[in-house]
Amino acid sequence: MQQEFAKYHVPHEAAGLECFEGAFTQQCFPWHYHETYTVVMVHAGAAVYDFNRLQLQVNAGEVLVVNPLEPHCNYAAAEPGWTYSVFFLPVHAFAHTNCAVPLFNRSVVCTPQAYTELAKLHTQLKHTADATLVQTGMQQVADCLLQFAAYTKGNQHSDERLLPALSLMEKELYRKLSINELAASCFMSVSHFQRVFKKCMGLTVHAFLHMKRMDAGRRLLNQRLEIAAAAQEAGFFDQSHFHHSFKKMWGLTPGSYLAE
Repeated sequence: MQQEFAKYHVPHEAAGLECFEGAFTQQCFPWHYHETYTVVMVHAGAAVYDFNRLQLQVNAGEVLVVNPLEPHCNYAAAEPGWTYSVFFLPVHAFAHTNCAVPLFNRSVVCTPQAYTELAKLHTQLKHTADATLVQTGMQQVADCLLQFAAYTKGNQHSDERLLPALSLMEKELYRKLSINELAASCFMSVSHFQRVFKKCMGLTVHAFLHMKRMDAGRRLLNQRLEIAAAAQEAGFFDQSHFHHSFKKMWGLTPGSYLAE
């Protein structure tokens, strides 16, 4: 059985790009989303990406692109697990193209050329601190992916009825927010609010709020806050809960993340 590991790299914070590399055998990432494009390159083994009603197996030498805000979970297809790299590519990486917000079908990009080019760019960018080189590299990643885009579209998750609740989550994430309070902010009953939210966002209210807190916790750690302070500011009142949730969501503990 291979040894599990996870490493995050932020080449240049202002660029918005994050690089990840890891190997897992037992890790099962829970339902979550990313605000960026998730560009997955599998180097060994195979992983399953579950999109609720669709499961995709990504094998060694293949690439999968997950759209921003698209809920999914992922895990090893079989022993001995999988080794892979990921670009968390911000939407603005496509700003130089004619497709400002490209969307990708839930399918695996099997061309060896795309895999080789993207894997090479990942190796080059993960330790690059030069802002110009990072920006150029992001554009190269975007150009490589654009040939596989299905179409362009605005925010497929937008629903103005939910804006008050989403704003409340954004501004007051540090405190306990009840579904009753969130529903009331949208002038909806609790049951109606939960149905609309799940249909629009693809996650339950609880899962979405938890994901927002996990994102906030990681951003705060990037700012070099102490773990206890990051946990509290992100809305976790129990540091052990933050520790467990962080490991489950990101594949490594907050302490290991800070040490990188």
